[in-house]
Amino acid sequence: MAESNVSNPRRSTLWRWANTLGPLFGLVLVTGLFALSEELRPIFFTGSNMKLILSQTVIVAIGALGMTMVIVSGGIDLSAGSVVALTGVVAASLLVRSVPPALVFLLTIAAGALIGFINGTVISVFRMMPFIVTLGMMGIARGTAKWLGDNHTVNPDDNPLNHIMAPVNPLELFPLPAGVWIAIGLAIGMAIVMRQTVFGRHIFAIGSNEDTARLCGIPVQRQKMLIYTLAGVFFAIAGIMQYSRLTQGDPTVAI
Repeated sequence: MAESNVSNPRRSTLWRWANTLGPLFGLVLVTGLFALSEELRPIFFTGSNMKLILSQTVIVAIGALGMTMVIVSGGIDLSAGSVVALTGVVAASLLVRSVPPALVFLLTIAAGALIGFINGTVISVFRMMPFIVTLGMMGIARGTAKWLGDNHTVNPDDNPLNHIMAPVNPLELFPLPAGVWIAIGLAIGMAIVMRQTVFGRHIFAIGSNEDTARLCGIPVQRQKMLIYTLAGVFFAIAGIMQYSRLTQGDPTVAI
């Protein structure tokens, strides 16, 4: 019995380390597969390629941060891609109308937050399934993006938002585009929020058992509204990055 008690903590520790290092092992494995090719090896392990990979990852990574809160809380948001497209078109449309870039940034974030707030309100107040609500919003947001762009891309003149994802010195790893640093900062902030704050622990509690969380005094309805609203903010930031990378608002992206 004593031996069993000793082995169980060891197994638990090994399992925890395996879960932690599993994604890293997968990344190393994929990298090793690319390294097998003599043609790809000199190109793959270069600063310019690493910069390209990081730049392409920014949009999905920022959107994934918002989706993390939603999924951990036990929900789902199918409208993420459509919101990215819509907010990118919103940003481009405002810039075409000569709105100052700083105000465009804030208004685009507000548009994403509004969509998330609508999702969260319908889901929490009317007790509707997140799958159904966000599926409907997916169509609404995509249709609105095409309506704003008149089924065409929106192409503003050169402005500061265009340079957030612009590659400086593309043949070298550094300096990285500003968007990469924004994504890294947001990821660190999200990790702190989820692990170290009351709000983050409430998200885990709601996702674990919503009824129990409600009985424990957690304002589940308000928290869900906040979760989806913040997710909309992240999707809007991803939309701005999408616009900056393309330097145009495209209603057909992020499908």
